[in-house]
Amino acid sequence: MAASRQSDLDIARRLILDSFVVVDSTELARILAPTAASISSVAQKRRAAGDLIGLPVDTRPNYLYPVFQFDTCRHKIHDVVRHANRRLYVDTDPYGAASWWLTAADMLDGNSPLEDLEAGQLTEIAVDNVIDHARQGM
Repeated sequence: MAASRQSDLDIARRLILDSFVVVDSTELARILAPTAASISSVAQKRRAAGDLIGLPVDTRPNYLYPVFQFDTCRHKIHDVVRHANRRLYVDTDPYGAASWWLTAADMLDGNSPLEDLEAGQLTEIAVDNVIDHARQGM
């Protein structure tokens, strides 16, 4: 039974991971801190702060980072993404947070938060409303 549950969890994680364009820690450092000396610390600090979804893969683990989180021109995490990720406790449940970004919400007219972000329509107020509504239903 436990092996079956782990297999289901692995499949769910793979489906989430496959839903995003992702980069590794090296590419993340190039995006967020192109002049930084320590590549791994850039990613680790952002994950630990709850700013950034880092999806652990393999047993080591290595982390992969969904690209939608970044404003690549300004070398930063989108403010609304940082806000949502902190509210979603990405440091303790990165796959749950990633799933939230993909899940359609009635409060967003059936769009996912990711779709509204990509359309330039996602606000911190909308994030708060969707998260609060989901938590009330739990």
